Amino acid sequence: MTILRIVCVFAVAFLLTTQAIFAAQSGAVYAEGEVLVKFKNGTVSDSAKSLNRAMGASVLEEFPELGWQRVKLPANVSTKKAISLYEANPEIETVQPNFYYHLLATPNDPSFSSLYGMQKISAPAAWDLWTGGADTVVAVIDSGIAYNHQDLAANMWKNSGEINGNGIDDDGNGFVDDYYGYDFFYNDSNPIDDAGGHGTHVAGTIGAVGNNALGVVGVNWNVSLMAIKIFSPNGSDSTSAMLVNAYNYIRIMKNRGVNIRVTNSSYGGCGEACGYDQATKDALDAMGNAGILNVFAAGNNGRNVETDPLYPASYTSPSVLSVAASNSTDERVGFSNFGTTSVDLAAPGSQILSTYNSSNSSYATLSGTSMASPHAAGAAALLSSFNPSLSAASLKATLMNRVDALPQWNGVVKTGGRLNIGGALQNQTVCVFNVVSNSMTAPTSGGSFNVNVTAPVNCDYSAISNSSFVTVTNGNPGSGTSTVSFTVLPNSGASRTGTINVGGTIVTINQIGTIATQTVNQALDFDGDGRTDYSVIQNSGGTMIWHNYQTTNGYTPISFGLFADDTPVANDYDGDRKADIAVWRNTNGTFYVLRSSNNTFQSFQFGQAGDNPTVSQDFDADGKADFAVTRPVNGTMIWYIFGSTAGFKSVQYGTAADKPVRGDFDGDRKADLAVYRPESGSPANTFFVQKSSNNTQIAVSFGTSATDKIVPGDYDRDGKTDFAVWRTTNGVWYVLNSSDGNFSSFQFGANGDLPTPGDYDGDEKTDFAVWRPNANQNEAGIFYVQKSSDGFDAFGWGNSTMKVPANSVNNQ
Repeated sequence: MTILRIVCVFAVAFLLTTQAIFAAQSGAVYAEGEVLVKFKNGTVSDSAKSLNRAMGASVLEEFPELGWQRVKLPANVSTKKAISLYEANPEIETVQPNFYYHLLATPNDPSFSSLYGMQKISAPAAWDLWTGGADTVVAVIDSGIAYNHQDLAANMWKNSGEINGNGIDDDGNGFVDDYYGYDFFYNDSNPIDDAGGHGTHVAGTIGAVGNNALGVVGVNWNVSLMAIKIFSPNGSDSTSAMLVNAYNYIRIMKNRGVNIRVTNSSYGGCGEACGYDQATKDALDAMGNAGILNVFAAGNNGRNVETDPLYPASYTSPSVLSVAASNSTDERVGFSNFGTTSVDLAAPGSQILSTYNSSNSSYATLSGTSMASPHAAGAAALLSSFNPSLSAASLKATLMNRVDALPQWNGVVKTGGRLNIGGALQNQTVCVFNVVSNSMTAPTSGGSFNVNVTAPVNCDYSAISNSSFVTVTNGNPGSGTSTVSFTVLPNSGASRTGTINVGGTIVTINQIGTIATQTVNQALDFDGDGRTDYSVIQNSGGTMIWHNYQTTNGYTPISFGLFADDTPVANDYDGDRKADIAVWRNTNGTFYVLRSSNNTFQSFQFGQAGDNPTVSQDFDADGKADFAVTRPVNGTMIWYIFGSTAGFKSVQYGTAADKPVRGDFDGDRKADLAVYRPESGSPANTFFVQKSSNNTQIAVSFGTSATDKIVPGDYDRDGKTDFAVWRTTNGVWYVLNSSDGNFSSFQFGANGDLPTPGDYDGDEKTDFAVWRPNANQNEAGIFYVQKSSDGFDAFGWGNSTMKVPANSVNNQ
């Protein structure tokens, strides 16, 4: 990281006492002797601990959900030196100073008492429709709030999980007595605005109580104001770490059910010259991802922030709404920052009358973008209360799309206009991010790809990959109708699935690998796209006609096999990751295979009449299904396996009355020997598995054999087959997940259906699926599928005279 030049706004220094930092020394842009560090492997990794020890540094705070630490440096190591040392270590993702932030208001003596700002933004027209609601919470991140003020007390948020002042963390959120909010400057539970009045003034514009015959009125007559204090009584600078703590608290409370829809932040740093504050941006984005709109003052430097940004307002985060200051004649106030892409809209910010903290009944007139921002934050809160279904993106887009367009703001802010909440309540923009396809398949070689996104104008979104092999290269953030570009790395391993979250719309990327995963998942994937295909078999004069509907190649009928004599055993016998059409003939014990790789025919005599060939799968982990049969011999079950790499073997496992079961129950990519013991056996209704990884046996009692069909599969995508049954009497699937040992049940299907589990959406999870024959044999049966990623699907295919290969292949 390069620190370009140092510019200061306030005189600051610090003394660490109960995590409070007091300003006292001139010229500091960041807290000397500290750094914020983000480790690639998390803050609790051995590398994180050893690196800090080697440098003689100590951890002051941890932000584990974001992967950051606040680190205290030894006296002989400067912040600049520490940054260079940390950056040289490959375990470090990012390192930066602990920046200071300062308030953005310019106090003036009171000059007039009329609330021209409310008139300008058409608040009276909005109030004809709605005046707000206490169930909407706005977090005011500032110098605190005079929460006993006569015009604010009734609208203060109160933590229903806390008993105020009892010294106990009643709600268990890690903060004692956070009744009105929290003070992150002094690290205590009293966020009172004890001097300066900045936060109290901001709070009044957002939500001073309306229609109470007192003082002023906020944009919201009714609202809940959460006090988040990050500044000292004299407005001394806050730090990156304080902001991260404050943002994390807001996100935690949001996730705990507090309806925080909006934050207001009337402060800023010293811009790009001080360095980019990634730690604060990470915490800010986490708030945005939680569904919170974050409104920021654009700053009071009178500069174009396109070329000289001021953070946090200049972050490109989709959840940020940046606000410039206008005056009573709708002109830009001279001190207000501006920017055609970096500042979104204008709002009244000159000579604004609001509540003040000098007494519980005082008011004052102040100017600054600090006063403009709460007009917009208040408008967002009023809009959210009026229509609670609007997302944070929709709130932002609506405010931007309903501004009063004014020529003097054209080319000055992004929308070219000033806030109009009256218009926003009457005409809302609903942000829905549509993509052409929610699922894409990438080749083994990887490559570059695009997703075209369609959305209303000014609907801003992030495009975030959840997988290390998928990297978004363009379009994060994005806005409106646009394109997200991404790359997929080559895959030399097993098939894998990643996702990109585009404004809440999930795009799944399935990539085929060079190493096979469970062959069960490829059993009916005839086109190699990682998805189970719909397949039925018709008797045509004694010949099998395979009717396959492939998700990539469409309908393909193929004549192969004898309907009365053959058992369908489709699988990937040639290792090209496509299922081969195959049968086993009972009269001569021969496998017949139509290889998908080169369309050639193969026959292999293996087994004898009376054998069960449905256990053919990959026993030696070479990516090819092996020919295999089971045979009852003297009351036992003998498994005969011809591995395509390992060769022939025979193993006694199970009793003659057991049902052989397919699957890789230990996740080593080798099929295991497994049986299900019927009710009459001992013990009854039990799966027995001999793991190929260590040759140990497990026994799991599960199901009721008289009414259940065996439906093993990887339902939790951990690479291991799960024990599962489908109950014919009620159509309920019962699954025991191998990943966590949890039991689940899901009703899908009805008595008379045939369970046909498979991976129909290509996410490597087994989906619940049934085939329902039609009573009229001339009409199609229907596959009903509950896809784990793509939802419900119904597909008419086959009729009641046909076989469903999945029934034989999966051994129900």
